[in-house]
Amino acid sequence: MTSEPNPKLSSAELDRLIELASAYREDRIGDAEVAELDMMLSESPAALDAFVEIGMLVADLSQAQNVGPANSDNHSHLHNDAAPRSSIRFVSVVVLAASLLLAVGLWSWLSNRPAPSFARLESVSNCLWRETATPARVGGRIGVGHFRLAEGVATIRFDNGAQVDLEGSSHLEVLGQDHCQLHSGKLVVTVENDFKGFTVDTPHGQFIDQGTSFGVTVEDDGASVVEVFDGFVDVKHRTSGQQRRLAEDAAVRLLPKEMVDEAEYEPPPTVEDSGDVQIASTAAQGADCSLRRDHQHRKVKSPLLVARTSRPALSRFDTRICLRFDLTNVRTADANKASLQLTATPSGKGFASQSTDTVIAAYGIIDDTLDHWLPDKVLWNELPGVIDNPWQSNSVRLLGHFTIPKGQQSGNFRVEGPELTKLLKNDSNGLLSIVLVSETESRKGMMVNAFASSHHDSLRPPTLHLWLAR
Repeated sequence: MTSEPNPKLSSAELDRLIELASAYREDRIGDAEVAELDMMLSESPAALDAFVEIGMLVADLSQAQNVGPANSDNHSHLHNDAAPRSSIRFVSVVVLAASLLLAVGLWSWLSNRPAPSFARLESVSNCLWRETATPARVGGRIGVGHFRLAEGVATIRFDNGAQVDLEGSSHLEVLGQDHCQLHSGKLVVTVENDFKGFTVDTPHGQFIDQGTSFGVTVEDDGASVVEVFDGFVDVKHRTSGQQRRLAEDAAVRLLPKEMVDEAEYEPPPTVEDSGDVQIASTAAQGADCSLRRDHQHRKVKSPLLVARTSRPALSRFDTRICLRFDLTNVRTADANKASLQLTATPSGKGFASQSTDTVIAAYGIIDDTLDHWLPDKVLWNELPGVIDNPWQSNSVRLLGHFTIPKGQQSGNFRVEGPELTKLLKNDSNGLLSIVLVSETESRKGMMVNAFASSHHDSLRPPTLHLWLAR
């Protein structure tokens, strides 16, 4: 080899390449410099070629140690072919290559040096990873990479104190020690120390922690919603440049062109011709309430809806959720599919650590004469769905179940299936009543699960989503 490695590499780039390799040789290279070197080799064919040529020189030097010094002809050949200006730098490349070979082995270093890590996978609950994901084992270290979770909840603990709870189905990309991007799905960020600045990117903006706990949802259309549970979050909208600081209990939605308060967001008008209709419990004759067995502590216009089943000795605390939807202007006979959607929110009661997975069942009331109940006056025994054993009643139909994972206090939950669609098709009075029953018995200290009602000031109320035949 008679010339400087890879003439396509600029003088400054070759100098930097030598500088980074020297730093490694002298054990003074940092994680940022390792990342820079990795990037140079992966993104610059010229840089990679230079290292290959250096490796060839190393091999030549290794052989030269066994055959004695180079003869005068070889020395003259190397000297005459190399450009005078580059010869000094080239000699330094050769010397450096030899030292790397003798010290640690250049090629072994390039291929085996682990990537920097700054977090660990702390726990998983019923997780199913997608085939394209490469998740670490529980307790394993995590660096930059993608996590695609099909089901369950995975907790990632960053070294700076930030905790990310990822909920399936989701796609999370970890970008750095205080930075990630949620491409789809849901996560909750909690920072328990004084660290600030943990950042979550979404398709339409960015959320920056200011000492807080907050949840982020990225919907199928790319719209994202942030809900602040505690502290403050700075929000930046990518397209419009809008910026806001959100306090506790605030929520905003980031759309492609604007940022709007979640409480004020109105979905695009859905008409019957579109085949897609959404009906909230706030519409027309719609209603919702929590109904307790002993009728005590009834809260009219409460922002929370609670479903709870106590142990027999405390059955007076049993509480069910009653919902009503106005279907007057909807062709329910044309329904192909339907979904009941609920938004979970912290109740502030009980302890998550004392909880377990909670199963909620939804029952539809078949008897249309029972649809005209009043939230502030309805009694426990006036709705067939709230009797002790609703599954034994001929006046209700089981529509489906959903499960709230242990400790989860936010997120969207759905009940859907053929039974709900059938109930809608058979409706005759334009009103549909549904009762939600907890099938998991509450125990001492257990967290009380709650959902946003039609009176919540920021979260979406119970909503019935219908897909109609065109």
